[in-house]
Amino acid sequence: MIRFHCWRRMAQRLRMPRRFFNLADDGGAGGDDGGVDGGCVDGGGDIGGDGGGYGGGDGGGLVSVVVMVMLMVVVVVIMMLMVVAMVVVVVEMMMLLVLVVMVLGMMVMVKVVLKVTVVVVMVMMVFVMINAGDQSPLGRFRGITFDYPKGFLQSSYPLAVDIAHNMLNRLYVRPPPLTPTLI
Repeated sequence: MIRFHCWRRMAQRLRMPRRFFNLADDGGAGGDDGGVDGGCVDGGGDIGGDGGGYGGGDGGGLVSVVVMVMLMVVVVVIMMLMVVAMVVVVVEMMMLLVLVVMVLGMMVMVKVVLKVTVVVVMVMMVFVMINAGDQSPLGRFRGITFDYPKGFLQSSYPLAVDIAHNMLNRLYVRPPPLTPTLI
């Protein structure tokens, strides 16, 4: 019976180490403050034992374990919320980056389209003005004249030639003189 008592007491201490979990520490630190553990030596009971093993005592150890578990759950929930917030921020930043890249790409495309359009219009206008001018080589080099080429009626001109004539008439570009003049 002595050995059983020693093994029972050791099993109780191994199963519930209350000193480790007792954060409140208001009812004493457990059982070894009252004297000698006589159960294993002389066959007697606990002389100043630990206040009842499992069920006795102040119960502070169990409360502190519950509080620690609740704190750990709160910390884990906060960390999960922070991870979710970081993922949301990263997704929003990626969406903003895609939007900025799209806007920049559209600006570049608009600039390229505008440049190509301006070049095409200029080439067309030069071509139209050259074709609408005098068809002689001398007339091409000296400037654009506004009279229609001989043998063509005004109604037979394309629309582009009429537009070029209209624009040039508004600008009033005077052809240079044929003979050099001394100033």
